[in-house]
Amino acid sequence: MLKEILESLKELRSEVQEIFIILRGDPTDLNKPGFHLRLDRLESKTKTQNKLLWVIGATLITTVVSKIL
Repeated sequence: MLKEILESLKELRSEVQEIFIILRGDPTDLNKPGFHLRLDRLESKTKTQNKLLWVIGATLITTVVSKIL
């Protein structure tokens, strides 16, 4: 009974370690960033795209208004 419990705990520990690697990334392999880093990159990319859209929109509006006047 005790051996079964210990084996179950070892399995759970390995699964938890895998989850941590997924969340944090694999420190031995830089090509496998974790979920947190990938999410941070996506947020940064979205901010940059939003700024670019605002600039393009403002340029278009300025151009249209200057043509009308």
